[in-house]
Amino acid sequence: MRDDLPVMHERRSQPVVPRILRTHARQSIAERVGAVLDATRFAIAKPTGTQREAYRVASADLAREVDKLRKLIETDVKELEKAMDAAGAPWTPGRLPEWKDK
Repeated sequence: MRDDLPVMHERRSQPVVPRILRTHARQSIAERVGAVLDATRFAIAKPTGTQREAYRVASADLAREVDKLRKLIETDVKELEKAMDAAGAPWTPGRLPEWKDK
């Protein structure tokens, strides 16, 4: 589970390094969408083919990352919560306790 987190964070938001120093690096989702937004915000023309392609790539990347996050939340975290309950770990915020009236 923890192995996926740094990769997902990197895909979502690249470190703040001048573009000139990382020309070989793939743009993050936020950078792609931000570039399209900045270029089209006040435009009266339709987005260019390059801008539409950038949005398509960002959308596909986001869909993959959302799927990874969904698995992390719905599967991995649930398994961790069950293991915590089984080990008798105290309640933590965001986790519903298993209530058994005794």
